Amino acid sequence: MAQENPVVSVIINCRNGEKYLKECISSVLEQSYKQIEIILFDNNSTDLTKKIVDSFNSPKIRYFHSNIDLSLGKARNKALELTLGDYITFLDADDIYLKDKILKQLNFMKETDYEASFSGYYEINSIGKIIKKNIPKISSGDIFEKVLKKYNVNLQTIMFKRQLLESLSLSFDELFNFSEDGDFFLNICIQRNILVIKEPLIKYRIHSEQDTKKKYHLVSKEFEITLNKLKRKFPREAEKYNKAFEFGFRKLVYYDFLNELINGEVNQAVNLISKVKFYDFKFFLIWLFLLVTKNKSITLKLLNRSNEK
Repeated sequence: MAQENPVVSVIINCRNGEKYLKECISSVLEQSYKQIEIILFDNNSTDLTKKIVDSFNSPKIRYFHSNIDLSLGKARNKALELTLGDYITFLDADDIYLKDKILKQLNFMKETDYEASFSGYYEINSIGKIIKKNIPKISSGDIFEKVLKKYNVNLQTIMFKRQLLESLSLSFDELFNFSEDGDFFLNICIQRNILVIKEPLIKYRIHSEQDTKKKYHLVSKEFEITLNKLKRKFPREAEKYNKAFEFGFRKLVYYDFLNELINGEVNQAVNLISKVKFYDFKFFLIWLFLLVTKNKSITLKLLNRSNEK
């Protein structure tokens, strides 16, 4: 029988995130669901992170500090090992939980008996204004194939039972510095059905200093590693989802294309997308539009990447 009021562990990984950290922590402490702990793992910050954490003086916050720089994957694993909750979820230092995030997600999971879930989210700008609403277009159940083809799962929206972490021996790839979250969640999706919550439960901040933009060149490299690992580890599933894997490998070129486009290398971007233009109609349209216009900004806008500058 499920525990009536289980403890939920909220992992906040942070490195020099002082600008938005107070708002981030407040959004967790002000949750309508109160049976929580915050594992704040400070990855060798040199700013005021520790002072901000101490200012809350909250017994719900358990602060840990690394004296050396860790990869994001390793830092997330260190935080995971410190959790005590029956359910685990995440929040990065520049993002925000909506007030009922934990309560709603926990209730949905308890009612449906799923072991893992994710939800929609709002995108906000640097001052907190909502600029976009993202609602999952897929339904609960076996979502692996659809998520592999188009990954649009925000780590901050994921929640899973501790027993899942233990039964699947889950961990983040410690060599990864960009897509450790996608690698982690795809390992869950290929083994379990997933609850999809079709409403926003968090606010994901888009801003010029965010780590994501600085590391986009790693997307293709790390996603290729993920695809190969999944094929080796789950050969039966790899055969079952063969077409999705084929699409995933082709999409590596698309990620390289995006990186070149974001960095203003339009001609190189055109050359890259031309390699896969006949595999998918979307790729063909992208190639044709960019070939004719050579317009970086409009192309990024059409790809819903207008915030990438």
